Amino acid sequence: MLKFLSSMRFALWMLLAFITCLLSGVLLASNDQFRSGIKAMNNELIVNWVMSVGTENPIALAWLLALCLLGAMLALSFIFCTITRLIPFFRKKRDSKSALLLIIHVLFILIMGVHVLSMLIGEKHSNVELLQGDGFEFGSGYRIELGTINYVDKREVLKLGYKQMRKYHTKDLFHPDENTVQIELWHDNKKIMNDTLRMLEPLRYKNIQVSLSYFFAPKRLAKDEIGAKLVISISYFTKLFFTLYALEIISLLIYVARTWHVVVEKKKG
Repeated sequence: MLKFLSSMRFALWMLLAFITCLLSGVLLASNDQFRSGIKAMNNELIVNWVMSVGTENPIALAWLLALCLLGAMLALSFIFCTITRLIPFFRKKRDSKSALLLIIHVLFILIMGVHVLSMLIGEKHSNVELLQGDGFEFGSGYRIELGTINYVDKREVLKLGYKQMRKYHTKDLFHPDENTVQIELWHDNKKIMNDTLRMLEPLRYKNIQVSLSYFFAPKRLAKDEIGAKLVISISYFTKLFFTLYALEIISLLIYVARTWHVVVEKKKG
């Protein structure tokens, strides 16, 4: 059994099943209930979604659990392969090829592990709508306060639906660099940061990230009133995840170059 779980055949089947599950999510997105569930999942920590919204959306919950199960099986395949095959192979060979294979597998296992931790630990608040002077509390004693809002484009666009609004997102009609908000970050009633926030340029402080997702025009207030939509998250593993991911890509490129060099030399010979 252990031999089968560590085999290339099992890993390939799990990878194909994982990709198929992802593609099925694209097809299921035509279902309104499934689509709304996935959108809600993106708005908070996944473990919180499972315990709240997920129980009310069985289709999306079943799809997520299937995806997680397949991902876990793929990770187990890499773990068993590393323990039963690659480590003994490296001890026997001790060359660059065996070392690279071992590094690639270990990095993949670490990436999957960090992925799981990021699903369980942290905090995320999406679609936080604030007007000038409003505040939002999160984490342990943190608070975001919204200052001056500078929106230079047509305000009428903010009252349109999502699909209608998209045609205005051109370089001539929308200027993300000029549409800004001033925000203050407080901790335990002490201001620790005051900065200008732009779209695609998030504010970062330790494990906190604050992003400007868009603007909105509240219907209940004066027509010239503009608010800002923020995404606030606390992640303890972002830097580690992207570091491991970069190392994985570099290792794969080196391995491909190393293998390609050997293939070319054999053909020449």
